[in-house]
Amino acid sequence: MEGTQLFLLVSTLSLVLILTRVFRPRSDKRQTPPSPSWLRIFHHIFWQRNTVTETFTRLADRYGPIISFSVGSVDLVVVSSPELVHECFTKNDVVLADRPGGSAILRVDGQPIVATASYGPLWRNLRRLAAQEFLSPSRLTAYKQVREDELRSWLKTIFTTGASHTCSKVEMRSKFSDLLFNTLMMMIVGRRDFGEDSTGAGNKFLRNLHVITEMLSSINSLDFFSYLCPTLLKTLEKKVKMIQVEMDEVLQEFLTEHKRNRSLSLAQPRQDSMANPLVDTMLDLQDAQPDDYSDETVKGMILTLIVAGTDTVSLTLEWAFTHILNNPDSLKKARAEIDAQVGTNRLVQEQDLPNLPYTQCILHETLRYTPTGPFLVPHMSSDRCTIGGYEVAKGTVLLVNAWAIHRDPRLWASPRTFLPERFRGEEDVAQSHNSCKWVAFGLGRRKCPGEAIAYKIMGLTLAALIQCFEWDRVGENSVDLRATEGLLRAKMNPLEAMCRARVGMKELLQTLE
Repeated sequence: MEGTQLFLLVSTLSLVLILTRVFRPRSDKRQTPPSPSWLRIFHHIFWQRNTVTETFTRLADRYGPIISFSVGSVDLVVVSSPELVHECFTKNDVVLADRPGGSAILRVDGQPIVATASYGPLWRNLRRLAAQEFLSPSRLTAYKQVREDELRSWLKTIFTTGASHTCSKVEMRSKFSDLLFNTLMMMIVGRRDFGEDSTGAGNKFLRNLHVITEMLSSINSLDFFSYLCPTLLKTLEKKVKMIQVEMDEVLQEFLTEHKRNRSLSLAQPRQDSMANPLVDTMLDLQDAQPDDYSDETVKGMILTLIVAGTDTVSLTLEWAFTHILNNPDSLKKARAEIDAQVGTNRLVQEQDLPNLPYTQCILHETLRYTPTGPFLVPHMSSDRCTIGGYEVAKGTVLLVNAWAIHRDPRLWASPRTFLPERFRGEEDVAQSHNSCKWVAFGLGRRKCPGEAIAYKIMGLTLAALIQCFEWDRVGENSVDLRATEGLLRAKMNPLEAMCRARVGMKELLQTLE
C-alpha cells in the first residue's frame, strides 16, 4: 500500500512538473494578452474532451478575443475577432508576415517553398512567379480547357464504374483527390499517369503528399515537440527527410523529362503558348536567367502549387458534398438552378458559373461552416508589435481562430446552421470579406493567392456532379460530421455516397472521353 501511495505521489508530482514546463507562465511585466492556466487548457482538452477548435473558442469566450500561452519553447497568440484580425493584417501585416520554423517540412533541397518561406526577397520573388506564371487571369483562361477535359474524364470514370444503370456506392474523398491532383499536374507538368490504377511516379508523389497533409493537420508542429520530446523530434525529422528525398526524386524526374524533350525538340506545345505546362515556362525563364531560376526554384514552385491546391480543395469539396447530402433542400435548389441555366443537353462549363449563384453560395457557406483551415496558416512575428493594445514579443506564433469567427452569433444569424442563402447577394460576400468575418483564404500579403482557381475548380466540379447524377446518403442517418483536429480539418471518416446517373444525362455521359 505504501509503495502504491509513493508511486502515485511521484507520478502526480512528475505530471505537474511536466505540465508547468510545457505551459509555462510568463515571467516578464509587459502588458501581454490574457493567458489561461495550463490547468484550464488541460481541463478542456483531456477532462471535458473538447476538440482543439472548441477549446480555443471557449477560452475566447472566457478570456476575450485574444489569448496567449506557451507550448514548450513556442509562444502563441490566438485572435478570435474580426477587429483584431483586421489589425493584424493591416497595421501589423509586415511584422506578422513570417512563418514558423516548423513548416520546414515543405522544402526542396533545404530551400523553403513560397508557402513556407520567411518574408523577404526570396518570398517576394516566389510569390510573384506564382501570381504571374500560373495564377494570373490570362493563365487561368488558357488552362480552362485542361480543367474541363480532366473533369470530363473524371465524370466518365464515375459513370462507368457502377453509376451508369444502378445506384452504386462511391467513396468521394479519393475521387476528389485524384481529380485535383490530375488537373494540377496536367496544368503544371503536362502529364497524367496518376490515380488508383497507376503505379508510377505520380502515385508515389500523391502518397507522400497525403503524408505531408497529415503532418500539417497536427496542431503539434515539430517546434512544439522539440521542447517536450527530443526523441520524437528525431523520429519525425527522419520521416520528413525521407519524404523530402522521395518528393525531390519525382520532381527531378519531371524536370529531366522536359529538359530532354526540349533538347530533342520533341515537346509539342499547344497553339496557345499560354496553355503550355508551367514547367516549360519555368524552364524558358531558367534558360534566360539561370542564376535566378535554378532547378530547386522550379521544383519548389511545382511543389508549392500541388501542395496548396490538392488536399485543401478536395477536402473542401468533400465537406460541401457532405452538407448538401445532409441538407436535401440545398441540393434540390442547386439542381433546379443548374437545370434552368444549363439544361441537360450539354455539360456545365466554367463560363456558366457566374449564372449559378446558389452553387457558389454552397461553397461560401461550406468554407464558413467547416473551414478546412480552422486556424489558417500560422504566422510569426519578426519583431515586437501590439495587438489589441497588448504587447506581442518577437518570434511569437499567431493563430487566427477562423472557426470561432465563422461561428460567432454576434456576426452571423444561426451560425451553427448550414444556410447557403446567407450569401445570396454579391454584396453579402464582399461585406463578409471586407469586415473580416469570413477569412477562409486568409488576409494580408500572405493571403492565399489561389482563391480564383480554387473557386473555378470547386464550382465546376460541384455543379457537374449535381447536373449529371442523383445523389443520396448511404443510410438513413445524416452523414457524420466528426473531423480531425489540427491546422487542416478533414472529415474523420471519408465520405461515401450513393450515386446513379440521371436519366436525362446518360446519353451525354456515354459520349464523354
